Amino acid sequence: MTYGPSRLTFDGQCASRKARQANTPDRAFDPFRIARGSGDASLDKADRYTPAQLIEALLPFAPPGFELQPRDPLRLPDQTLFQEANDPRVMVVVAGAPLWIPNPEALVAMGYQGKPVRMLPEGSIARLRTKPEDGALVKEHGEHAIYLMSRGRKVWIPNPETFTAMGLDWNAVRVVPPGALAAVPSGSL
Repeated sequence: MTYGPSRLTFDGQCASRKARQANTPDRAFDPFRIARGSGDASLDKADRYTPAQLIEALLPFAPPGFELQPRDPLRLPDQTLFQEANDPRVMVVVAGAPLWIPNPEALVAMGYQGKPVRMLPEGSIARLRTKPEDGALVKEHGEHAIYLMSRGRKVWIPNPETFTAMGLDWNAVRVVPPGALAAVPSGSL
């Protein structure tokens, strides 16, 4: 099969035999490689197809009615700091949603200084939910307003009496980065 200037080759047996003949440790079996012009299949890892590229290249040959199942949503524990590969933004998970920490001052003010930042592969943010989960109590750092998340909307709780009357727990309020709730639409119960 030929895709543009590259050619998909299957050389697992050959690569294994070459490694034994050269008296070098056998590399992991990887049947799909890109061989450019010269026909040399022993290319470095950067020249191989990614799983997404393989799927995209092979989908036209799938049987009629074939559908890919959506990937499971990614779940990270609350208060996890992370960055996606090739993205300079540092984010924190609050109530299951990735929220961008806008600057180093906010990171320090929220108590995350010195906490490790996990590196995630590209596309990970798309697998997380987009808004804090329903039932979460959230407030932006430096603000006094507390919101209850309901049906993907933030519902403002106007005063402590209403908060207490609703039977909510003050210890369940999660602090989110400044400006993180600006894109979440407002709603009512």
